[in-house]
Amino acid sequence: MDQELKEVLQAINERFDKMDERFDKMDERFDKMDERFDRMDERMEERFDRLENDVTSIKLTIENELRPNIQTLAGVCLDTNRKLDDYIEKNDSRVEQLDLRVSNLEIQKYLKNRNHRRKAGSSE
Repeated sequence: MDQELKEVLQAINERFDKMDERFDKMDERFDKMDERFDRMDERMEERFDRLENDVTSIKLTIENELRPNIQTLAGVCLDTNRKLDDYIEKNDSRVEQLDLRVSNLEIQKYLKNRNHRRKAGSSE
């Protein structure tokens, strides 16, 4: 029985040794995965830092360059609109006079054409 017990214990020890080997391999795999995750985390952190810097740069460009240019352009547009309104106001009576003259000329042309058609119709 002593021999039989030794064989059983040896078989159990061999199984435990194999399990230990498997656990060691699993530990190695987990270590490799940890390394990969660490590298991936570093890359993501670098990308986020670059992205954050880019966003900050864009904000600064908008604040320091675009906004003042837009305000300047808006001021120029307002000034131009005021000048146009003043010009229209000053020249509105002239436009009305020209409009009346054009209407008068159109009426004269119509009457002249009508007279020519009547004369042409009566001479036949």
